[in-house]
Amino acid sequence: MSDKHILPIVIRICHSIDKLFLTYVGPVGSLLCEESFNQWKATHRPSPLEIPYYIDMLAVQLPDNEKKAQFSKEAMHLIANHIGT
Repeated sequence: MSDKHILPIVIRICHSIDKLFLTYVGPVGSLLCEESFNQWKATHRPSPLEIPYYIDMLAVQLPDNEKKAQFSKEAMHLIANHIGT
């Protein structure tokens, strides 16, 4: 599936999540985000409701449970901010 078939809001949310992820892992995170995004869109229907699965794919790459939990919490807030809930 090409990115042109993904809703713009989904792309914007995922880009915001990627930026957040980079604050946790640094520049190497760009490659991890790209790989995770490609895996996510291959295994899930890219939609706002499926974004938590993308967050999980990134979170498992963080070194400890506290960072995983904090990243997931912050990323879920990004979804809410974009959608307005």
